[in-house]
Amino acid sequence: MVLHGQAIGIAAWDFSLYYAAGKLPGEELFNKEAQVREQQQLWRENLQDTRPYHFSVYLKPAVYKLVLTPLSRLSFWRAYITWAFVQVASLAAALWLIGRRCGFPTVLWILLPLNPYLVSVVAWGQDTGLVFLTVACAWELSERGNWFRAGSILALSLVKWNLFLLLLPMLIIQRRWRMLAGFACVTVLGAAISICITGWPGTLAYFHLLQDREADYLAPGMPSVRGVLLWFGATSLVTNGLLFFLHCGTWWMLSRLPFRAAFALAVTACIVLSYHTMLYDLLFLLIPLQLTQREDLFLSPFTGTLLLIWATPLKLPDPWVSVLTLAVAGILYLHAFRSVTARHFVNE
Repeated sequence: MVLHGQAIGIAAWDFSLYYAAGKLPGEELFNKEAQVREQQQLWRENLQDTRPYHFSVYLKPAVYKLVLTPLSRLSFWRAYITWAFVQVASLAAALWLIGRRCGFPTVLWILLPLNPYLVSVVAWGQDTGLVFLTVACAWELSERGNWFRAGSILALSLVKWNLFLLLLPMLIIQRRWRMLAGFACVTVLGAAISICITGWPGTLAYFHLLQDREADYLAPGMPSVRGVLLWFGATSLVTNGLLFFLHCGTWWMLSRLPFRAAFALAVTACIVLSYHTMLYDLLFLLIPLQLTQREDLFLSPFTGTLLLIWATPLKLPDPWVSVLTLAVAGILYLHAFRSVTARHFVNE
């Protein structure tokens, strides 16, 4: 089988982590020794010939086992191929969903199949496409005025809580109370199910595991403000101080923007201001780029060139891919700031 042979030649780094988590019993899910044991066994059986063993800590919410456990009942490579297909299909559906209303730059369709962010999603077996779809569905429901449902779907993005927990202040600042109610209901339900799966000792083990050194894997050089500052040797005091300043400025703008622009800015902030961001997370910047692509943002030759370089299938060395990403995000921030000042002057 061709696909099987192709898959074996790919690392499947993160999928092996998910597959192992799906096999663990709930009470052992956040036991580090159990995670190491399961991942080592998986490596010996399926990955020993394709890559050296490296432990990666599993820190997704326990409720995610409702997805991972059925997947782990398939053979490893069959499950990997299924997972990769789901991610690509989900991403395509999400881009189409947003594109119906906002359009999508044609050149990005051409570059996207070979884009390093998408390639890493498929090769590593990440779940970015699936989470991308939940964010896109939430935005579409908000456009239809189904605020409670939009918030409920948006809460599913907390599978990547390290990124999308930052959407919570946006809902509060924008006073989208029905959307916030849906978000809160599903979040509480997810937390309750997670506790039921792991038990209280397993829940405490989760918070203990968050403090493990593996939890901040590859922090220097991450494609975010924190990653770039750490790469260049900034102290934690400087890094945290600048992040605090940028967060304050972001929430100030969010309080003055219409919802679509606020949603675009909030997703941008989730990527570049989060504590932990990885290469594949840069795909989420396609959401604010789509939401703003009809604006004059895309008319500048400089901006167009920058976006083409960002989307081109070239893997720039660290930290330049991060610097380039921050430049793209900076343009989105500048666009939001111009919208804020324009509305201010109109109100004057």
